[in-house]
Amino acid sequence: MEEIWKQLQNNKNLIEKTDAGNYKKAGAEIQNLISLPDDNNFKITKYEVRDAELEILPVKVKVTTLGAEKLYDGKPLTKTDGATITGLVNNETATVTPTGTQTEIGKSENTYRIDWGNTNSNNYIVTD
Repeated sequence: MEEIWKQLQNNKNLIEKTDAGNYKKAGAEIQNLISLPDDNNFKITKYEVRDAELEILPVKVKVTTLGAEKLYDGKPLTKTDGATITGLVNNETATVTPTGTQTEIGKSENTYRIDWGNTNSNNYIVTD
């Protein structure tokens, strides 16, 4: 038991994660259940070792694309700029490119593509 306590004190059994997910580690949580006062001959300490679990939830981000309009000319209407993503954390970045097109008279929702680059997309949920 003394060895497990030393490992906890040295952070060997702690869970340290930054990406979204569910993490488990056996023996990572040690609780001191009872500690009796020192006697001249011995000290009684009882520990309980439990498995620990850590869950990091993804952050919600929002993508916004700008609209556009034109008179009908038989050619597609496209808008390839003006898209943003908000809600990213820790100075992470992602690039949003509108991909929507409209040729016929009427309107439609714009679509987009996200280039996450070095950002882990699993850490985010895109909401409208």
